Amino acid sequence: MYNAEIKNQFLQDFSKSVTRQAAAANMFNALEPYEESWGADVCTRSIEEVQSVMQSLIGVRTNSSAHRTSIIRGYATWCCDHGVPGANRELCQIEGVVAPQVEKIRRQWVASPAHLQRCLDSLCDPVSEETIHCVLRCYLWLAFSGLPEEDALSIPISAVDFSDLVIRYNGKDYPIYREAVPAFRACARLLQFRTYKSRSTKDRWTYVDRGPGDWLLRCFRTSQDKHYFRVLLSQLNRANDTESGGSVKLAYSRVHMSGVFYRTYEAERSLGVEPDFHGYVYQTFANQDTPLPNNRANYMNRLCLRDYENWKAAFSV
Repeated sequence: MYNAEIKNQFLQDFSKSVTRQAAAANMFNALEPYEESWGADVCTRSIEEVQSVMQSLIGVRTNSSAHRTSIIRGYATWCCDHGVPGANRELCQIEGVVAPQVEKIRRQWVASPAHLQRCLDSLCDPVSEETIHCVLRCYLWLAFSGLPEEDALSIPISAVDFSDLVIRYNGKDYPIYREAVPAFRACARLLQFRTYKSRSTKDRWTYVDRGPGDWLLRCFRTSQDKHYFRVLLSQLNRANDTESGGSVKLAYSRVHMSGVFYRTYEAERSLGVEPDFHGYVYQTFANQDTPLPNNRANYMNRLCLRDYENWKAAFSV
């Protein structure tokens, strides 16, 4: 962290929440290479310079821009109030980067079931090879279908209805898209996965039993947690980044949001339903101890609407 002593003092005043402090510290760590190239603290730079850097650092969600910009704004204000040499008072008025992150959206979100299938084909072994990648495919198809990640890890095979192409779980129905059927059938049927004796040579196969139980996503142990899939997916993303120049970089949360946007678009296009994400917002935060205030839900709905418009613009739908 560049100018760590000053920034750590700011973090102590910024929030009593350890989570918020950690989020701000992560952003400062991401800014460090830029500050080193300037030879100066970010609080001394112009709005134009900082916005240019933020353009490369923020995620594709509107909330990512708003959150990180508020940290910069608060830090600049704090530096000015505490007499940090060179602090730029104008930076206290910095606004979020509002231009859609088109290239990032195209690399990190998906437009449709067919698009997700192409992305999975570029990352994973073919379903016909019956490797552990069948489970990873199902993991991301469950994300696109709308299941919360924790629920996806608990889906029993008995919840998968191949006749109606739905997953019935906790009183809700989630769609199984046509492109996902081969991966779901493999995960419902296989008792073993094929694996290479050596993945570097790929010249010999062996078989490893799946863990006991009825879970759709069970791998080699009785159960897996989300970190197992995140690590596996991260490894495949990095390998694909090297081989294809980074054409796709998937994560459960982004594929999940892509599915929400896809179904919203289909309802808007086919049925004329006005886009609204209040249901998604309340469902996402339903397990929190305190109810989500209406004004907070309305604000998050507006952010989702902006993200939805950016998604449509990126994929020209």
